Amino acid sequence: GLLPVVPNAAWVDKIGRIVREEKLENVLHLQIRPKGLSREALEKELKLACEHAKKHQIKLWINDHWDFAIKYGAFGIHVGQEDLFKVDGKGCETEVDLEAVKKAGLRLGISTHTYYELARSHAIRPSYVSLGPVYPTKSKDVSYHPSGLGGIKSWRELVHPEVPLIVIGGVGLDDADDCLHAGAQGIAVIGAVVGASDVRGALKAWDQKWRA
Repeated sequence: GLLPVVPNAAWVDKIGRIVREEKLENVLHLQIRPKGLSREALEKELKLACEHAKKHQIKLWINDHWDFAIKYGAFGIHVGQEDLFKVDGKGCETEVDLEAVKKAGLRLGISTHTYYELARSHAIRPSYVSLGPVYPTKSKDVSYHPSGLGGIKSWRELVHPEVPLIVIGGVGLDDADDCLHAGAQGIAVIGAVVGASDVRGALKAWDQKWRA
């Protein structure tokens, strides 16, 4: 389904309310990625986001902050390679307490951009793997070349069949069918929802992509 990436708790409440009112069956997951907050303000924001998610029965993924995700009962965490792995002279270790995440029953989503990152992620046995950017994007600064549909096809062949593949990066509504046919199970979007002039209409249109 669709995985909107939102900047704050207010968006979790707004999208959750629309999903519930419109009975959207393919927008049941949200990822929250607040920026520029003190740790105290961040904790308050994520606590409120979890409360909104539970109220609307939305599965909330918290970006990076696994400790708050555990504390406030999020559905899962999403982590990038730089947050998951720390490489130094002694080797490679995880920044995230994976044992605590597993013990709490949280799901784990991992970003990948290269074959090396994908291979490294396999050892973690994530709940989903994301690939991006698929197309050029202005929503987030990335230093990786867009993978295109060929990248999606390659990733789908390499990712375990039971692990969903989520794609992100420049994917608009008109690109959705191509991405799904190439092998993606889900599409994460930022501007396509939070930047839409008609958020309700955008969510309804995206929901239809998995109803065909």
